[in-house]
Amino acid sequence: LTEAAHDFGYDDERDRDLYLGSNLALVSVVCLPLSAGIGVASDFVSSRKTLVSITALVGGLAAIGTSVSVTYPQLLLSRFIGGACMSGSVPVVFSLLSDWFHETERNAASSFFTAMMGGGIIAGQVYAGCAGPTQGWRLSFYNSGIVTIVFAVLTMITVRDPIRGGKERVLRELMAMGKTY
Repeated sequence: LTEAAHDFGYDDERDRDLYLGSNLALVSVVCLPLSAGIGVASDFVSSRKTLVSITALVGGLAAIGTSVSVTYPQLLLSRFIGGACMSGSVPVVFSLLSDWFHETERNAASSFFTAMMGGGIIAGQVYAGCAGPTQGWRLSFYNSGIVTIVFAVLTMITVRDPIRGGKERVLRELMAMGKTY
């Protein structure tokens, strides 16, 4: 935070804590309606794979935007968009998991996904902590954005969109008659 604060002209500890500690954390809360909108969209879009890929792509671009921001409003906007995409992608993934995995396998699948989210956060923090002091705070956001974009493209290319409701026992009979959920 201190290094980023200096970049934005907040040399006082109180300003650093307010602008880069409190306000950036508040952006995560303010973006929740947009995140919820992404989650709700998963019920209406024809391809959830595309929705999660675009959400990840935009989130990756927001991370790069964070790394290149030169004004504080640019930083806030980038973090707002990145936070909305990150938390908005979670319900979309859970929606996909419910159609990829049978109801008896969903707990394990969702637990694995949740563990991987935590693992990604830990890996990112460790990387930022190691690279930041020697290469600057911006590099971790830039590299995170690049990796996110690569995985968004790979998801779009390699992941298949499951049949909506295809793993639900009560819907199989309707689907067997040619109806869709």
